[in-house]
Amino acid sequence: MSPAQICFSCGKELVPIHISTPNQCDDAVMFTAYGNYGSTVFDPMNGNISLLINVCDECIVRNHNRIAVLKEIKPLPTFEHIPWNFDKE
Repeated sequence: MSPAQICFSCGKELVPIHISTPNQCDDAVMFTAYGNYGSTVFDPMNGNISLLINVCDECIVRNHNRIAVLKEIKPLPTFEHIPWNFDKE
């Protein structure tokens, strides 16, 4: 059993939804973190390593008042017009 197959909050054993995705479990939410500027424990700064935890749905519901929902609003991309030289590409 992977450490991610245990609820980070209560320690309950979690069941993977499929053998090909062992860290994505039934009745749980999987979280990854790539570091944080303010952390003195984990901030690898290279973007290719992350922490992974699962929290069971019961713990999410029980602790809902300590959870914030973040809604990411992405701006529309801007484009630079560059003529296409189709003879070279």
